[in-house]
Amino acid sequence: MNLPKPLFEIQTNLGEGPVWNAAKNELYWVDINAGRYFKAVFPNGPVESFEIGQRLGALALRTGGGLVMAVQNGFGFFDEATQTFTLLDNFVEDNHASGLRMKF
Repeated sequence: MNLPKPLFEIQTNLGEGPVWNAAKNELYWVDINAGRYFKAVFPNGPVESFEIGQRLGALALRTGGGLVMAVQNGFGFFDEATQTFTLLDNFVEDNHASGLRMKF
């Protein structure tokens, strides 16, 4: 009998949100509480880890390259080449008194 085997030996606290990039054979997923995401190149490529610096709920591929992300303080862009995260607007902190928050 063939039993399923893990593709990667990666430990996450709360791993979620797989995203497949068909053009590059890459799989992305987030570790929400750790504030990082992983990128694996198929079939036998490396697995990379990228730190964002705050809780990371979801990510999506951008047409022009890079990623858009939903993080604890709002939404932003991540550039893998420079490993720079740019928060679009800290609307959660700016609207804290109204009870607005990102729910993960």
